Amino acid sequence: MTTKAELLIELKRVTVSRELLIVEYNSLAQTFLELITANLEAIKQAKGAYLRYSEFTTELIAEEKAHGKTSPRTVAPKRAIAHLPSD
Repeated sequence: MTTKAELLIELKRVTVSRELLIVEYNSLAQTFLELITANLEAIKQAKGAYLRYSEFTTELIAEEKAHGKTSPRTVAPKRAIAHLPSD
């Protein structure tokens, strides 16, 4: 038969285990949140780079068309990539 003291010790052990699990869960949740935040920042940077690329390409295509280039859609993107500022 289990004594009251043994039951209290077991209850304490289970309570401590539960609290440790909660701490571990919170730590994992924080890590997950940090990963999501980093991914959102990367998406914002990629969007900005794409918008700069698109704007620059549009300008190059217009410039090449104005100068009578025959294939602005193939030449302009290659030049645009080479001239993009690095982040």
